[in-house]
Amino acid sequence: MNNKPYLFLLLLCFVWLLQSCTTNPIFKIDTLRESDDSMYCNKTFGKDVNTIKNLNEFWFQTGKMDTGTVDNSPLVKAGIISIDKKRNILYLKNTHTINDTTIEVYTNNIFIVTLSYTQKENEYNEIFYIGDLIIDNTKQKEDYKIEGIDCRL
Repeated sequence: MNNKPYLFLLLLCFVWLLQSCTTNPIFKIDTLRESDDSMYCNKTFGKDVNTIKNLNEFWFQTGKMDTGTVDNSPLVKAGIISIDKKRNILYLKNTHTINDTTIEVYTNNIFIVTLSYTQKENEYNEIFYIGDLIIDNTKQKEDYKIEGIDCRL
């Protein structure tokens, strides 16, 4: 009896099962490489600290922004993220700290982005951040693990 057809069928079923178990991201976060001209950067967050420092690639940036609405208007706290090739400016809605974790919620008319992070220090006494970036469009929500650094002048 030849078992090759059964083994092939079993292998196909296994491959299909593996593909059906892996999930594609709901939101396609685009890599940013430069700040928005109107943003005074505070922190940048991305895949990891090395990618941010060495390749200047990040996913989310926070800081203060000139809205350009009125001369001498105060700067507003904001964040920038690019999703599906569209740059989104979100404004800080609220912020609070629980234990050592800072939680910041940014919104616009499309997304709610919740940034939660804890400050850490590496062996060279450099400060960095580790946490989560949750993107929500009120229909779907996705959580990304992130690391971040203070912006360099």
